[in-house]
Amino acid sequence: MTDLTYLKRIPILDYLQRRGITPIRMGKGGTEAWCLTPWREEKTPSLQVNLTRNIWRDWGGDAGGSILDLVMALEGVSFRQAIRHLEGGQFTIPHLIPEPPRTPTIRSQFIEAKDLTHPALLRMIQDRKVSLGLAVRYAQEITFTTPHRKGKPLFAMGWQTIKGGYELRNPIGKFGLAPKGITFLQGTHHHQACHVFEGLFDCLAWLTARNQPQADVDCLILNSTALVNQAVTWLNAQAHADIFLWCDNDPTGDKATTFLINQLEITSATQRQIKDMRPHYRGHKDVNDWWLGKARPPSP
Repeated sequence: MTDLTYLKRIPILDYLQRRGITPIRMGKGGTEAWCLTPWREEKTPSLQVNLTRNIWRDWGGDAGGSILDLVMALEGVSFRQAIRHLEGGQFTIPHLIPEPPRTPTIRSQFIEAKDLTHPALLRMIQDRKVSLGLAVRYAQEITFTTPHRKGKPLFAMGWQTIKGGYELRNPIGKFGLAPKGITFLQGTHHHQACHVFEGLFDCLAWLTARNQPQADVDCLILNSTALVNQAVTWLNAQAHADIFLWCDNDPTGDKATTFLINQLEITSATQRQIKDMRPHYRGHKDVNDWWLGKARPPSP
């Protein structure tokens, strides 16, 4: 029987460094490391590793947990596969270090939600060349605070997850309000097909390119490739005949697409078409990047 307590003692930093991910900076007297989050592009590190407690936190996506959670997110595997991955890694397990008393975690706080009106957010939407009508239909203007801002309010374009949290974007960067989750946009032809995107702007760009005033088919937004397991569970509870995957054209998108195809085929109770749509926008980072180049995505 696998000793999960033993596996969770494998140093997260050791695992990351084996994957070629090294700290950009250290903090709190060398007890925490900050790395660039591997599942998205960023210049300021938002992946925090607490070396004393051996846990991690993605401040840009509001995800985190033990080394098992990190392996699932980074490798795009299931919980059982993450266990096997660590068991075969020949890691050196340090002696247990008594944990210091835990202090309460300070999370980002929701203040209010209202219609999108802030000029900076409207310019951001315009710069992405997506329909303002679609953006207003599926997102709101969220006011919130973060621990790093010491209570000073921030604003962002936000959309709710199925867990009740929010994904947030503004000209400064990406934020999240827990709980982390995927986002579902119900189409007018519900259950006919489901189109899966990594981010909301990819979905809005696809709908804009097809001159749709609202989603005509069901759309699922991953919000983070770390949530592919949640997406598989949700999709398997639905009755979609066809599933179309519009992930990014990068190594992380490769892993997410492969994982979704394999897991949906294995766990599906019915025969359905699962199609990788990325060949249609090869040469572009994602669907929104394709639309920015004024390419018109094909209808499947």
